[in-house]
Amino acid sequence: MVPNEGLCSDYFTTQWLQTAYAPSIHSVPRPSSWVLPEHVSSCIVHPPKGRRASGKPKKIRIRSSLKGYETRVCANCGESGHNLITCTKPRQASSISKSSSSSVGKKPLARRQRACGRYGVLGHNIQTYSNVEAKP
Repeated sequence: MVPNEGLCSDYFTTQWLQTAYAPSIHSVPRPSSWVLPEHVSSCIVHPPKGRRASGKPKKIRIRSSLKGYETRVCANCGESGHNLITCTKPRQASSISKSSSSSVGKKPLARRQRACGRYGVLGHNIQTYSNVEAKP
């Protein structure tokens, strides 16, 4: 068997525990019997003014007044103040991108009907299902 003396510090022995709690621990008296110095009793301590808001903090950066704001430039007509989506002029062939060229002249695709998660029937969800027999 291995002796315990070299494996553990003396701090973790019962003798150290007993010496730590040997002196008597006095309870704290009532606040009415406390003796406070004058400079402490005359000081008024207020609670904090507010709490930090939860979530990501707002941006602290202050924009320079010399820089100014950049106005939008339309990719279709080149005028400032609007973009390609809000442009009232007809679209030019050079401004149409590859992604929008495939959708020009075509109808938008209909949404795919989703099936119920529990029963697999199209066009409803669990709350609006009316077939009572299929329910377990």
